[in-house]
Amino acid sequence: MKKALLAFSLLLCLQPATILASSLTTAIKQQMILMGVNPLLTKPDQHEAASFISNKGNTTDLSLRELYWNTYQDSTDLKEMMVTQQEDGSWPGIDLQDSARSNWQPANLTAKLLQLGRAYITPGSDFYQKQEVSTVLHRGINYWFRNKPVCRNWWYNEIYIPKTLGLLFLFIEHELTAAEKAEALVVMNHSGFRMTGQNKVWQAGNVLMKGLLFDDEALVKQARDSIASEIFQTLGEGIQPDFSFHQHGPQQQLGNYGLAYISSMAYFANVFENSTLSFSPTQIELLRRYLLEGESTVVWRGRMDISACNRQLFKQAQRGKALSLCVAASLMQQADKQYAEAYQALINRNITTAASPELSYSKHFWRSDLTVYRNSNHYLSIRACSPRVIGTEFTNNENKKGHFISDGLTLLVRRGDEYEDIFPVWDWNRLPGVTAPILDTIVPKGKGDYRNPNPFVGGLTHLSGGISTFSLDRNRVTAKKSWFYFNGLLVSMGADIQSKSGREIVTGVSQTLKKTPTIVINRNGEKQSLNDTTLTLNQVQAVWIDSTAYIFPNQKGVMVADGTQSGDWHDIADPYSTEKVSAKISKLWISHGKNAALTKNYCYFTYPNVTLQKLQYLLKMKEYPTTFNQSDVQWVKFGEKGPLQVVFHQPATVGTFDKKNVLKALNPGLVMLEKTVSGGLIVTVADPTCQLQSFRLVLSGEFQSGFSTYDANKRQTELTIPLPTKGEAGKAVTLQLRKK
Repeated sequence: MKKALLAFSLLLCLQPATILASSLTTAIKQQMILMGVNPLLTKPDQHEAASFISNKGNTTDLSLRELYWNTYQDSTDLKEMMVTQQEDGSWPGIDLQDSARSNWQPANLTAKLLQLGRAYITPGSDFYQKQEVSTVLHRGINYWFRNKPVCRNWWYNEIYIPKTLGLLFLFIEHELTAAEKAEALVVMNHSGFRMTGQNKVWQAGNVLMKGLLFDDEALVKQARDSIASEIFQTLGEGIQPDFSFHQHGPQQQLGNYGLAYISSMAYFANVFENSTLSFSPTQIELLRRYLLEGESTVVWRGRMDISACNRQLFKQAQRGKALSLCVAASLMQQADKQYAEAYQALINRNITTAASPELSYSKHFWRSDLTVYRNSNHYLSIRACSPRVIGTEFTNNENKKGHFISDGLTLLVRRGDEYEDIFPVWDWNRLPGVTAPILDTIVPKGKGDYRNPNPFVGGLTHLSGGISTFSLDRNRVTAKKSWFYFNGLLVSMGADIQSKSGREIVTGVSQTLKKTPTIVINRNGEKQSLNDTTLTLNQVQAVWIDSTAYIFPNQKGVMVADGTQSGDWHDIADPYSTEKVSAKISKLWISHGKNAALTKNYCYFTYPNVTLQKLQYLLKMKEYPTTFNQSDVQWVKFGEKGPLQVVFHQPATVGTFDKKNVLKALNPGLVMLEKTVSGGLIVTVADPTCQLQSFRLVLSGEFQSGFSTYDANKRQTELTIPLPTKGEAGKAVTLQLRKK
């Protein structure tokens, strides 16, 4: 045993040059072990940011559990594991007969063993090479071998258990007896070369560890190739052409499988580095672009967008997932050194005490029906679903309240903590941006219930502006919903709201944790500060909530509530407790009445980051955008210098920037016109249905571009703009028109 430990210690001390001279399996194995003992976030402020992730109470989110392992080890927890293990290798409170499909108790046993195993091989650790730790580890794995627990959820059996125990087997390989190694093979044989997307990557990663454990170089190469085969853009499961990520069908999974994917790939990029198995430059480039153009888009000020988390609305999900992305960025820094500054900037923006300024840009993920606007002052996202995109999922009794979460969910944050662990106390009937019936009980639905059958769902962005549209047709409610954004101002519209549900129909406007008093300003300019109050606002002019102003030019049915809401985490996901929790909530919504009989339209303006004094100035000057909100056309003109943004639900004609000029669309779609200093126009168009081959427009006046024809008799320019197809169908096209 002492000789084996000595050989193992020497292996840990090998330098890269020595590694390259050794066998391939030894080199890869050594790199994997080195990564196991080296902390991924080492700077004091980064470590402090990671320390809030507690391994207690957050085992539902396995990405948070792994984050805890990789960034923060509490010796107190490890000592407790040592003293509480039973003689047979078990731990109190872990039932091997547990029948849960998520947060499966036996998985906690393998988690404890892996944590102790990592401390056992880490030089400088209080547990480094201690005989008593070795005893605990061997008792633990043999307890597992004897009992061979099986989960009702295949994922634990084929992926999670081989993943955690496989790494532990490599950590203590030189201590394994022949009998233990034979049992280890039984565990590792549960994984194979199968599945798609991130599930395939996890499976192949486990096969890789099996090949390393048994020095099977051919199997190691085959596993590497299987992992690398998922580094491509696809219309199936995996990285999409817009750098979103799909898994479980055409479903946006940036914060779940997509986050696990980039975490895994960044890890393997380091494992294979400086060997014949290294990822190619093209593969590294795609991983870089996915991380920086996809994943990082939905992380802002140290938190991941709730809409990106999809079904994983767990405790500390937003902060933990953002931190997990920073860990992946830290790994990519090592594998993609040429772009180290870009990865470091992402880390600095999200987990350092002196955070860097946030990036300012807008992006519509046309493959996932998600639009994002972000700058240094605020972050805004709009989420929808369509025949092409599954809105969300109910799996393993997770996301039990999320029936409406992809029906136009509109999330605005200024600090980042507006929705911090809000899920158990959220009023899921009145989610911001969502038009839906009030249900007595929200019951999880099957997979087919999270699509919207109307295909007119999409968006476009250009510079600091953009449009999103969602022709709602779910829950016996139909509506033409659109959002128009420019330079920090959001205009939200709904037209032709119809329902045969027999229920009250509402549109959520805002629902956040209460930080400041809610102020209501009526049409006479009188202010009212709310506290534990619910009001129907018949004469409302504006509502001010936590430095965000909501202005209602002429809206019936506005309601506001400021008070305590209660719920429990078990209503969100089964593994959590039924213990009641409460929080102060500021909530604003529009009641359209039963079957939307009171009002079938809505229109309101959202101004983030305004003081109460600034709001009063806005109300006095009334310098609002000009709007039009009907079932055939919805449009907004953002003043003299701003753009004209139009949603054509059918072919129609609208005025442009003056009374004599018009814009005519010969097909439904989205159009944004921006004036240039030379008198020309910048035109951005998109087809929400993803079905058109070209976009046809007519403009007053003579303009020139590669797609224009001028009719001198009518004094108008006709445009036939080719549209992207296949994987880029729905993507916006921007062109510049020169004024003649």
